[in-house]
Amino acid sequence: MNLNMLTLMVVTIGHVLEAFNFAEHGCISGYTGSDCPKEFSFWGGPGSDGVGNQRLGYRQQRILCSPSCVKNSHSRTCSLIMVLHAIYSNPVDQSWLMLGDDSEAPKLADETFLEDEAHGGPFCISFHKSAGDAWDYSCFGDDATQLKSFIEWSLQTFPTIDPEAVNLHGYSSGGIQIQYMMNQYCSIEPLVSAVATYGSVYLEFPPSTTKAAYLIAHGTHDNIVPYKQQWNYPSGRPVRSCACIDDNGLCDAEGRIKSLRLGAEEFAAALAMLRGSSPPQISDTLDLLNEDLNGCQLIRNTCISELWRDTGDENPFNEGYSCTNVSEHETDVIDYVSSTLGAAPVRLLRMNLHDHGYPNKRRSQTWSAAEFFFTLRKFFYDNRGRASLHNRPIRTVVENSTGWICADPAWESLHGTSHVQEIYNERVTKERCAEWCRATESCVDAFYLDIRDYGSVQICHLHLDPSPCLSLKRGDWADAVHWKAYTQPLTNTSSQSSPPPSAPPSA
Repeated sequence: MNLNMLTLMVVTIGHVLEAFNFAEHGCISGYTGSDCPKEFSFWGGPGSDGVGNQRLGYRQQRILCSPSCVKNSHSRTCSLIMVLHAIYSNPVDQSWLMLGDDSEAPKLADETFLEDEAHGGPFCISFHKSAGDAWDYSCFGDDATQLKSFIEWSLQTFPTIDPEAVNLHGYSSGGIQIQYMMNQYCSIEPLVSAVATYGSVYLEFPPSTTKAAYLIAHGTHDNIVPYKQQWNYPSGRPVRSCACIDDNGLCDAEGRIKSLRLGAEEFAAALAMLRGSSPPQISDTLDLLNEDLNGCQLIRNTCISELWRDTGDENPFNEGYSCTNVSEHETDVIDYVSSTLGAAPVRLLRMNLHDHGYPNKRRSQTWSAAEFFFTLRKFFYDNRGRASLHNRPIRTVVENSTGWICADPAWESLHGTSHVQEIYNERVTKERCAEWCRATESCVDAFYLDIRDYGSVQICHLHLDPSPCLSLKRGDWADAVHWKAYTQPLTNTSSQSSPPPSAPPSA
C-alpha cells in the first residue's frame, strides 16, 4: 500500500467525505522487514474545527495495523478498533496504557500484532483525540461527527477492513461518549458491531438502545466513577459504593447524589433487558490486574462511604470484599445471553477490589501490551459480523395527540432507573423526535415538548418498552405532541408488551 504523506478526499455514492490529512511512517518502532506492522497518523477531517478544539494532529492521532491489514489486498478480513481516551488524557497516553512502550526493541517475541484467532485476528487500531479535555457526550456534536466520518474514511482508505468488524473502546470519559453514541437514533450506531467501555458507567439516563455487542468493564472499588449505589434508609437517599474524600470533604464537585443512577451491574442488566436476556451467569474468571496484597488493601481502605463524616462507620460496601480472599483471577466474567433476534451479547467484567486505574497487567514484560487489550480483541473478534443495522424491523410512528404529556411516568420525575430517554439540545424538532422514535426499536411512545415558559426549550422523550406511557394529562404550559410507535404489521397490536396510554378525552 503506497501511502506517503497526502490529503485524501474520499468520494462515495451520493456525497463527498471531507478530507483527512494522513501520513505513513513505515514499520512500528521495534519491528523490521517487509511483513511488519505499520504506523500511520491522521489529523483534520470533519468536526476538527469545533469551538475550543484541542485535537492534536501529527503522530498524536494514529493508526497501527497488523501486517496483513496493510497489504495490497481487497480481502476484508481486518477489524477496526477505535479507542477514546479518558478526560485530560490524549491518544499517546491511552496507547501506552493498552499497548505498552513501543520505543523498546527488539519485539520479535511480542504478541501484540499476532493475527491468529486466539489473539483476535488481524486488526487496525486507531487512537482518537476529543475536541476538549473531555468528550462532548453527544451523538450530534463535533466528536461524534469526526468519529463517524473516520469510520467511513477508513473503510475507503484501508480496503482490508471489514465494515462489519468496526469496534469502539473508551476509557472513563471515552466510554461515556460511547454510551451517548450507541443509541439507535444516532447516525454512527449502525456502523458499529461491538463496543467496550472501562470505568465509564454511572448514569442518570437509561442504557443505550443499540443491539451491538456490549462489554462493560469496571472496578468494584472505583472512587472516581462508582461501581454502584446503595440505598441508605437513615438518610433517605442513595449512597455511592465508594466516594473520594479529602481534607475538604468530597473530592467531586457534585457532592451528595440525590437521584438514583445506573452503576455497571444495573447498566448491564438494563441493557440486557431490552434484548430479552436471561439471568446473568459468571462464565469465567480472568487475571487482568497486577495488584499485590498491599496495593489491594490500599484500594480497599480508600473506598470510603460518603456518610463517614456523619457516622464514622466503616464503609458497609467493603464488608463483602477481602484482599486475602481475592484469587489470582480477580475478574468475574458475567454474561447476559440475549433471546432477541439480531441482538448481540452483553458482558460485564467485574474487577474485584480494583479502582479507576486502567487494567495494568502486561502480557509479558513491562513494556508489552496489557492483558485487557487481548481480552478486548477477542471479544471484538467473536462478535464481528453483527453490524447493528442487521435484522431491524419495519417501524411506524403515528401521531396520537397534541397538547397532552405523559402523566405516568410523569416527565418531571424521570431518572436513570427508568427506560425513558431525554434528548435535550438544539437539534430537537418535532420531526426529528418522531424519527428518533421510529429508529429506536424499543421505543413505544415519543413526546415532543416545547416549553414556552422557559424561552422555547425543546425536549424529546423516548419511552422504551419497559417504561411505556400509561396515562396522559394536559400540558397547557407547553406545545406538546405525542406519537405511538409500532413494529410492522401495524394491525397486529397483540405483540405490544403494554397497553397504549389513555387517549385524551374528546373536546
